[in-house]
Amino acid sequence: MAINGAVAVNLVPEIAKLNVLKNNKELNKKINFSLFITTFIVIPIMIGMFIYSDEILNLLYPNANKGGDLLKLASISIIFCGLSQTITGILQGIGEVGAYLKFISFSMIVKLILNLILIPIDSLLEKGAIISSLVYDIIIFILVYKKMKEKLDLKLNILSDVFKISSITIIAIFISKLLINNFILSNRIKTIIEILLVAIIYFILSFFIFQSGNLKNIFKFENRKKPKYQ
Repeated sequence: MAINGAVAVNLVPEIAKLNVLKNNKELNKKINFSLFITTFIVIPIMIGMFIYSDEILNLLYPNANKGGDLLKLASISIIFCGLSQTITGILQGIGEVGAYLKFISFSMIVKLILNLILIPIDSLLEKGAIISSLVYDIIIFILVYKKMKEKLDLKLNILSDVFKISSITIIAIFISKLLINNFILSNRIKTIIEILLVAIIYFILSFFIFQSGNLKNIFKFENRKKPKYQ
């Protein structure tokens, strides 16, 4: 979220410049690229935390490792938080500064009401707090996304990117599990190596799949020619 927040902040002046110039083609490309970067960052983290929830808790808190189901539930909100951050940066770039404050105020009221309803339920308890937070994040995402679509005429590739990146992540996890199962290691060492393998495989697969698309732009450097003096 910290990395994605930096992306969202840097996005504001770029969007503002393109919006003032009425360069809709470049604006559309910039927004699609920004949303792609967000999904590229948050989706593997979300899926990884969901699948490895028990292993992560056992790695970090070996003497108090219960609560994997809570981490699974909480991890779902990551994608909505990340996309909301980026879209908020886009809205600020086009001058919609107060929109997020209105949306977050409304969502906080909904979250408070849900906390009062869900947390006292014996079958939910702390899950009720996580569910209310998840609903809070989903509402903010829906509102900022709707606002962006109202203000800008965009052709977004977000659904396609989410599907591709999710597929790549699941494949990377599957390959990593196949590889690591051939070794006899302690659970903690096995978890660390497996997660590192997932990250490496994920980046390799992503580079080859997106090499002609958005991901290639991350690694593209402009060759600067030295000026010729007469």
